[in-house]
Amino acid sequence: VMDKRTAYAVSPLCIGAVLFASSMSPYAAALMTFASASADAYIGTKEGSRKGLYVLFTAFIECAWILAGAEITSAAVIAVSCAVIAVSIPSFITKNIIGQASGRYSQFVLPAAAALMMIPAHMTGYTALACSFALAAAACVNALMRKNTIPLAVMFPTVFIIMYTAYPPRLVFYLVLCAVLALAGRVIFRNGLIDGRNSDTVVISALTLPLLLMFRGLLDNERMLIWSGVTAAAAVFLLMYRPKGKKAENAAVLTLAALMVLPVWWTQPFFTFPELIRTEAALFPVAAVLILLWCIHRDRRSIIGDIAFPSAIIMLVVLFIDAAMTSLAFDAVFLGAVIIAVLGLSFIFRRKRWFALAAASAAAEAIIMTFKLWRSQAWWIYLLAAGVILIAAGLGNETRRRHDEQGKKSRLRSHMEQWKW
Repeated sequence: VMDKRTAYAVSPLCIGAVLFASSMSPYAAALMTFASASADAYIGTKEGSRKGLYVLFTAFIECAWILAGAEITSAAVIAVSCAVIAVSIPSFITKNIIGQASGRYSQFVLPAAAALMMIPAHMTGYTALACSFALAAAACVNALMRKNTIPLAVMFPTVFIIMYTAYPPRLVFYLVLCAVLALAGRVIFRNGLIDGRNSDTVVISALTLPLLLMFRGLLDNERMLIWSGVTAAAAVFLLMYRPKGKKAENAAVLTLAALMVLPVWWTQPFFTFPELIRTEAALFPVAAVLILLWCIHRDRRSIIGDIAFPSAIIMLVVLFIDAAMTSLAFDAVFLGAVIIAVLGLSFIFRRKRWFALAAASAAAEAIIMTFKLWRSQAWWIYLLAAGVILIAAGLGNETRRRHDEQGKKSRLRSHMEQWKW
């Protein structure tokens, strides 16, 4: 009834059923072994000699649980792990029918066994951890030899999640393990990140560890764990970059790494900024990310510009609110410096919207900074005088322009006509 692929996927599930059954009763384990072996034997009659060897290997592992006894002990875990690895050895040393059958078997059973060995961790201590990692290493070798790393994408996250629930998370251990996996993936898969069945699922799976650290940090309200997880994730994204890889893949991972600058800066637990510059310091990484995105996406800078403009508006609004609430000279000076920088960008990139933003921001700052002077009669006199002078200057310029025989335009106007919005 089943095809070959389905049969290879079902047998590891039978092993898992035997594992759980053996923890309850030797009779239940014997029954599960008999049922799974019978199913494998039936499938073996349909698949020929290679499937027959597969059935033999599967039955051997399932019987190992019975021989180890009904109680799951460290010795039982070690015995079954050694049996699984021993059965996979022919796939590493020979390419004949035995090696091929062993390779097909190991392709699915090694990842499944690596996850299953981690389940009885509360009964066997760190023995389960060592055996699970040994099986995971063997699964990696088998996957690389068969050029099919898809099972690893399921194995590593499953092993890490079970490990997280079984053992208290240790920061150094998680970071070292994440670094080992990410560096291994970078060295092995040098030519690209995504390549069908032979993709770098090792470095992708390494992201599970930073996510678990961040999750634990959020639960325990520990900023050090959150920051460590965020920083490790950013490092993994950087290690996903491949100099010889596809341009789209490299741009995507570098974009993710650049975006991680925001949580890395905002969650750092090492120092606290003074109240005077806290808002300005919080906005600093936003500008840094926009600059990084501008450098990464050189062929899509128009899109980055469309993102940067509303981001600049939001940042200026935040700075305006902070300056109005604090009424500090430093906030006013910093806001003025930002407006001058925006004005400079408008001339560098020749964008009218940036020039309009700078002009509107300057006018808004002048209004906000002089709000306390509005009740002074002298202020309105000065404002009226300044308005009359500006109106007179404008009328004079307009008169000279009309009397100009050649009708030449002003320098600024002629220059800005070449700008874009």
